[in-house]
Amino acid sequence: MSFHLQLAIYLLLLSFSPIQTWALDYDHQLTRVSQSLEQGVDNLYQLQKRDRDDRPYWNYGYYLGSLHSSIYLLYYLYFLKIEQENVPNNIELFRQILRQEQYQDGSWKDFKDKNFDSGTLDATILNYFALKVMGENIGSSHMRAARRYILQHGGIEAGTFLAKFTLAVFNNYPWKKVPSIPAFWLKSIDLEGFAQWIAPNFYPVFYMRKMEITVTKPTFPTSLQRGDLPDQLNRRLKVDELFIKHPGSWRRRSVRRALNDHGYYSNKLKMNSASRKTLTYYLKPGNQLPNGSWGAYGPATAMGIVVLQDLLKQMRNRYSWKVSHQLTVKRSTILDKIKHAKSYLANMSLDALNGNYYGLQSYGQFWDTALTVSALMDVARVNSIENPSSNAEFVQQQRLKPTGEYLLTAQGSDGGFGFGHDFQTMADADDTSEIILALTKLGLLSRGKDNQRFRQAAWDGYNWLSKLQSKDLGMPAFMVTHDSHPILRFIFQLFAPDGFLFDPSSPDVSGHALEAMIEMSNNLSNKKHLPLDLVKHPKRLPLPAQKLITYLTNSVTRNGRQVMWKGKWGVNYLYGTSAALGGLYKAGATPGRLLSGPKRYHQLGHTIMQSLRWLQSCQNSDGGFGESSDSYDHIALACHGKSSASQTAWALNALIGAKIDGDQQLDLTIIKAAQYLMRQMEQQGKWQDETIVGTGFPGFLYMRYDAYPRTFPLMALASYKEWLLTRRSATFSTKISPPRYQRPIYQDQHNLYQCTPPKAHNRNFKTSVNYFRCIQEHLQCQDHNQISYLENLMFKTMEAEQSSLFTPAAHSWFAQVNSCFANKLHDRLQQLSKDNFFIPRDSACNLIQKTLYQAHQECFEYYGFCNGSHQEKLAGTIYDNLVTIIKPTDYRIWLKLIIKTLFTTEFEQVLSRDALATAPMMGRYILCALRAKR
Repeated sequence: MSFHLQLAIYLLLLSFSPIQTWALDYDHQLTRVSQSLEQGVDNLYQLQKRDRDDRPYWNYGYYLGSLHSSIYLLYYLYFLKIEQENVPNNIELFRQILRQEQYQDGSWKDFKDKNFDSGTLDATILNYFALKVMGENIGSSHMRAARRYILQHGGIEAGTFLAKFTLAVFNNYPWKKVPSIPAFWLKSIDLEGFAQWIAPNFYPVFYMRKMEITVTKPTFPTSLQRGDLPDQLNRRLKVDELFIKHPGSWRRRSVRRALNDHGYYSNKLKMNSASRKTLTYYLKPGNQLPNGSWGAYGPATAMGIVVLQDLLKQMRNRYSWKVSHQLTVKRSTILDKIKHAKSYLANMSLDALNGNYYGLQSYGQFWDTALTVSALMDVARVNSIENPSSNAEFVQQQRLKPTGEYLLTAQGSDGGFGFGHDFQTMADADDTSEIILALTKLGLLSRGKDNQRFRQAAWDGYNWLSKLQSKDLGMPAFMVTHDSHPILRFIFQLFAPDGFLFDPSSPDVSGHALEAMIEMSNNLSNKKHLPLDLVKHPKRLPLPAQKLITYLTNSVTRNGRQVMWKGKWGVNYLYGTSAALGGLYKAGATPGRLLSGPKRYHQLGHTIMQSLRWLQSCQNSDGGFGESSDSYDHIALACHGKSSASQTAWALNALIGAKIDGDQQLDLTIIKAAQYLMRQMEQQGKWQDETIVGTGFPGFLYMRYDAYPRTFPLMALASYKEWLLTRRSATFSTKISPPRYQRPIYQDQHNLYQCTPPKAHNRNFKTSVNYFRCIQEHLQCQDHNQISYLENLMFKTMEAEQSSLFTPAAHSWFAQVNSCFANKLHDRLQQLSKDNFFIPRDSACNLIQKTLYQAHQECFEYYGFCNGSHQEKLAGTIYDNLVTIIKPTDYRIWLKLIIKTLFTTEFEQVLSRDALATAPMMGRYILCALRAKR
């Protein structure tokens, strides 16, 4: 069958395929979304808790995964000797969880994530070890599968520092092969100047590695002995079967002196300066939190107890270092610290949430409560819009006012707000921002004597955020750290990625902070009802907010045509983009607006529009959005993954917040995303993430936040309900295609030349708008045989582009030109083809319109004509669109027909450099494409 015949058949089928148009059933959609919101709100109130003062709050907990639970369990059983009544049940339940979370190939990941079919080596090694310690039969099918996976991937030797360090502690790996940091390096480094999580985790790791603390005489809890003989119990602590090549007889034997009766020893008999610095950290007032932990981290607290017990023994030993007067501490003081830390760990075994939180590190009551309050108030606000007589927003504010009082207890003395009860002394920007927003939605920042303390607390939080900004104008999470020190990066890269060691600025935290700062300025200004807007009031933006806008402008990630922001505390580009756009929307930056102010604002609207187009392009077939943690390592995987409720909600909030009207593709994307969330609630009765969406340290540690699927979908659907209220009837196409523009009817083409662009000395926003209004009023498109008139229109656009006068009005005008031009171009192409093949008008015209419109946006909106790197981008746009109806081999033939339609010159002459000077605008499009393709 010839090519032309195949093409004709294909295009005929395409032209007759029904484009299903339907009017949105407003009542049905409102009923569905209201039911989903009502069920979501009920789910939240069922999980409400109350503190000692009877103030309601929420605490969902979060889970770090089986890997960290296994590490916690090992320390818990063999170093800490904490006896609890429910330990046997906890261990049995944890064994079941491990078996359920194992992949088919025998591996484990931190979490069983639907985005992955296999796990990681570290998690598999340590979970295998934990199961063996708990008495699991190594001959069982799942243990054999795990062992086979480990050996196939290099055995223990191929593990990272975390696996080797943990195995060395339990005498399964030689300490000499575990990387260590020389003590003299530690002398000159102030670890408390790093990210807040470094010191609590690094000091015990450093000390245990330096002193080579190892389990030699484990004492198994009665619940784990199960009648095994001592030799059988000791064999549980050996994983020799996981070595491909055994390292030899390196194990410390009984000739090594046991330091105490806790079952471990140290082969270093003298304390040194590193020991003194470690001891100083643990004894410094304030480093041990009121709840007994160090850093609010379970494993770090467990290792801290081990270190203090060993330091106690070292101080008593006659061969050890003689403690100086400054560091002399009563033994009872250290014992009190150990006892306090053990009480913290004793309450961490199993949480009430279905037993999924063995070894829970800390609680995030304030973060969970702030997100919940925001979600509940968003729902109440939109219900008040739907039914003003219900006064739903006011009722909810009165109901949750005690929760606002509870949130004030999260504030530290410096003004910042913390993550949970363990973090009052370690405030962070994300929690401070979200709590300020929650207090705002509760109406507690309005004027009045009763709200004075709330306003003062919010203002203190605002000032704390302002002081936290980094030199790059962005916002870190906890503190400004030494993230640019090259020597430190080199030293610590053996232990963890940079994301673990430092606390750099991030777009997601900066976006949240920007939103909170502008909300604060709105509520605390004298004219609080006058909204802040970059267009109308650029000088009224607070200086810290202006800095954050600059940071977000500079921190955009570009991957070809994809425009997005990276997420630090959520996976990944979906989270970062949603947070960044939320802050920019609050500041008044919207797509298609000519923003006044500094030059860096001029392209912001275009950047936002590109980001929205990227979001639209990565929607899954089920309507949801998803992204895996692999996107941190491979940018090509950005916004690629199984759909999840939280990530869909982030994308939906970003799309609705743009407030773009008349874009069918965008509307359809919004509807499909909302339907995904409603469908999940209708089928399951709740929202639940089956993929990991929370990030601790990119590439190193991820989290499952149960607060996220419970709150973010509520916020998104509340916005969707408000969006529906403004669109009671609309027509959408279920076939995603470029927007169709009505072919306009005009009369007098010569009136167009009455419009002249303003001169350079008189060029401003007002004169630019007037110029484009003149063009719109006189735009003509009669049925001329020649295309010269359209060429003149194109040149008018060219003048405007060169004058940097492009405005949103020009979008509509250019779309009308495209529609007229596409119909004429179709007719000429059909005529030139001489019936060799048939091109359906609808598909061809829509295709040409899409090509012109995308090419215009991507190559001309701010940069003038095709120059330099824009040629390749434009060529890709044209090729992607045209190749859908022709074969790649016929690409040049198709372009030749277009050029012959535009010009009377021969094909070769058009390709010459001289033709560029006289070619009209469309000629420049095609010429750029051909040059790039050649």
